[in-house]
Amino acid sequence: MRDRLGKTVFPLVLEGYVLFAMFRTVGGVVLPAISGEFALSDVEAGLLISAAMLSTAVAMGLVGYISSIAGRGRSLVLGYLLLTLGMGLTGFAPNYFICLLLFATASFGAGVFVSTLYALVGEIFPRSRGLLLGVTNSFFAVGGFLGPWLAGNILELYSWREVFQLLGVAAAPVLVTLLLVLRSRYPQTSHRDLGVKASYMKALRNRSITLICLMMATANLAFITFLSWTPTFLLRIQGLQVSQAGLLVGFVSVFGAAGAIVFGLLSDRTKKWLMNAVAGISSGACSLILFNGVYTFDVLVVLAAVFGFTCFAYWNLIIASAQDSVGREEIALVTGLVTNSGTIGAIFGPLIAGLLTPAVGLGKALIACVTIPLLLYGFSSSIKSWLPEHPRPKTQAKKSSSPTT
Repeated sequence: MRDRLGKTVFPLVLEGYVLFAMFRTVGGVVLPAISGEFALSDVEAGLLISAAMLSTAVAMGLVGYISSIAGRGRSLVLGYLLLTLGMGLTGFAPNYFICLLLFATASFGAGVFVSTLYALVGEIFPRSRGLLLGVTNSFFAVGGFLGPWLAGNILELYSWREVFQLLGVAAAPVLVTLLLVLRSRYPQTSHRDLGVKASYMKALRNRSITLICLMMATANLAFITFLSWTPTFLLRIQGLQVSQAGLLVGFVSVFGAAGAIVFGLLSDRTKKWLMNAVAGISSGACSLILFNGVYTFDVLVVLAAVFGFTCFAYWNLIIASAQDSVGREEIALVTGLVTNSGTIGAIFGPLIAGLLTPAVGLGKALIACVTIPLLLYGFSSSIKSWLPEHPRPKTQAKKSSSPTT
């Protein structure tokens, strides 16, 4: 039942994942417009993104328990329902506080939805986790291109409100279809589907999992800060138009889609930690060049392409590394733990960049919050790739899974 459910619903939730990606990546493009309407400081603007990431972190911390009670199907629907409502209603926010609240609502739903999706992939396709997680991440890249590109063009003609209203309308049919499919074909999905028997504290006793969580926190802090503040950097420092800035952020996702698949495929054939090292060091070096000068639009396109191709895969590479470290019954739990760690790291990045900008300038603030974390992730992965690998505890997996069979 679990495999049949996953393989039937999987294509549908990928469509929803694209819309989630659009929501996550338009934030940086619309942030200057929101700041202008509500007269926000850089700190308040950064707080808008950080509060949304905090809400996602809370959701990801609870997703294992939500899924164990409600079942995978209901968790997907609940998460996507909150995401859809939050996205659509943000376009009608009358003030900064309501906008913050709706951002948080959508982000909480996203946390439940995304963690359940990645756990689904890891369990249904265990022999090709690196590749399939890369393919899933490439769907995020599709939304990551469409979102900033669409937002940039809408902002040229209308306001930031129409961006979120359009996202809400587009997400509604997917929500209705997902609800109907799960209710009509799989009415009895229960907590036994996930087989969550362990606790987060037990998982963290595994040193590899603890290290992976720290790496995800570091890498995601860098990436979310990049998405949140790079459009502003392109407008203020590089002197681009808003549509050009949106297009460049979109290019990051376009080339990121290819990078996620290529790195994922290679990680199934070689050491995953080696691929993590290449991704972190290459993207960190590229971001250092980007934030340390002023360039023509053509050069910026090349830098965006290289950064996207090398950086984007960190998400699926780290998750695949975590899932390879545990037995099947712990995949959902560990996936939620690792993605939650990334979200916790992302809480601080946009806010710290906003705090540093008045003191050192936006370029140096982004070097501190994007370049340095990516290099730390890359070099620590390089060290990890040379250490002997420990096989996951198969006997423990059999023990804990037997009551559910």
